[in-house]
Amino acid sequence: MDILKEIEYFLSCQQNTGALLLSGKWGCGKTYFIDHDLKDALSKDYEIARVSLFGINSVQELHRAVKSAFFSIKSNNNTPDSRTAHKLKTIRHKIADIANELPRVGKAINAVLTIDWIEFVTVETKVNEKTFVIVFDDLERNTLQLQELLGCINEYVETIGIKTILVANEDKFSSSDYAEIKEKVISRTLVLKPDYRKIVLTIYAKYNGTTLYSMQTVTLDGGRYRTAIPTKVSIPIDKYHRKYLSFRYFEFDTIDYLLHKYLLDEDRDEALSAYRRFLEVILIFNSSEERTNFVDYVMQDLDSVVYKIKVQAVENAVRIRGEDEPAQSVLAEALATGIVLKEMLAAYRENCIGTSTDGAP
Repeated sequence: MDILKEIEYFLSCQQNTGALLLSGKWGCGKTYFIDHDLKDALSKDYEIARVSLFGINSVQELHRAVKSAFFSIKSNNNTPDSRTAHKLKTIRHKIADIANELPRVGKAINAVLTIDWIEFVTVETKVNEKTFVIVFDDLERNTLQLQELLGCINEYVETIGIKTILVANEDKFSSSDYAEIKEKVISRTLVLKPDYRKIVLTIYAKYNGTTLYSMQTVTLDGGRYRTAIPTKVSIPIDKYHRKYLSFRYFEFDTIDYLLHKYLLDEDRDEALSAYRRFLEVILIFNSSEERTNFVDYVMQDLDSVVYKIKVQAVENAVRIRGEDEPAQSVLAEALATGIVLKEMLAAYRENCIGTSTDGAP
């Protein structure tokens, strides 16, 4: 289903039968979709105002937020109405300057300036010769009483006839509240699922030249799972530095770790399975200090660690099927290294730090 086309169809319908709900999990990109994809795609015929319900404590505040959004759009385009709105803003600033220059008339002018001119704005179905669309974001985070909220939204949908989109995570509603919202306000529901490839490319484009942009990702298990590439550590195991004990790791709450968590599609069983296999060979440290101390801990008994990995690799060879040598040996050794070092990390935390809890899931 093409979400953009579905929304465009909803907006183009002459009959206004209710609001459209765009649902999706937190972090899936709903707000970004509205502010970029939707506004860009429909900019020719529609003016879209996104109003967040988060922090709105009264119906009056909500109406004022809508009026402010409407007035802002109206004053930022080169049409007769927008030029008038822009002049009003300019006049207000000039009056304020005059009040500063003429103290004797300052009190009277200040009285004029304290008038909330937004209250005189009338929200209409058209603005700047385009269809005006309200998007109420963060529906599940609002603090208004449900009846107040529904009444307010209904005023825009049915009384004024404005095309209205609600944005929320359906999973965060109580069943009774959601049933009432759907019955009284919503005529159609669309579910937005994240396009991870697009998200990653967008992140890279936005942070060009930064640490995040320079990070690389890798696709594993035949495309089932995509992740940031973990950092590699190599510990020399002979005095000539010709052989190394190598492993890869993330540090908890660093950019690459967060990206690794963000790219996981938890709705796909195949991705979760690939993710679990990936974590078998990856260490996750709580801090850079823990990583440094753990490497020192491993080096205290390096010969024993190398021997344990070799024994474990022989056992792992049975698990790895369908691979030819030398790939089978490499995979078996990588898995063995992960298993042995994870056990050592747990022992290190237990014996040296006094905790067996890994703070980095």
